[in-house]
Amino acid sequence: MVAGRRWLLVNDDVHIGLVAPVTAQQVLYVNGSADEVLFVQHGSGSLRSQFGHLAFKRHDYIVIPRGTIYRIDFDDLAGVRILCLEVTGLVDVPDRYAARHRRHT
Repeated sequence: MVAGRRWLLVNDDVHIGLVAPVTAQQVLYVNGSADEVLFVQHGSGSLRSQFGHLAFKRHDYIVIPRGTIYRIDFDDLAGVRILCLEVTGLVDVPDRYAARHRRHT
């Protein structure tokens, strides 16, 4: 999942790439320099981190804050396709989806 990333677009702020894992992730991983946004095009499984267990399925977005120690376990590796973004800037919810009483900093 981590070593198999193929970057398509890269600049100082974001890396955008695709992942088609062929082996299960055996070790824990932490990205200390960027937030990660994963779009699950095909596949399902679970994200395990210090925050707990998060099940995901096809067409889900997974946001992993920088510094999070995690491992992704897929139900089946056949056909898994992930769009991966590593973002060095702030990953936040667009205002139109945020609660009205939310404070901006």
